[in-house]
Amino acid sequence: MPVMNGWELRAELAKAPASAAAPVVVFSGAGHVRQPAAEMDVAEVLEKPVDAPVLLEVVARHYRQGAPSA
Repeated sequence: MPVMNGWELRAELAKAPASAAAPVVVFSGAGHVRQPAAEMDVAEVLEKPVDAPVLLEVVARHYRQGAPSA
């Protein structure tokens, strides 16, 4: 990302009421990101490479949790 890294983006999203509650999933090829992710209220951490079925399951789970009631 040319302007900020993912951690900076998460910090900015957390400041705005409209986006603060949105679930954030971190994708990382680097080790040791679970602790900083937990400190930033990240919903999940996926390690690269991410299998498509795993990604789809995570997206579906978080979408169901945040979907408005009918």
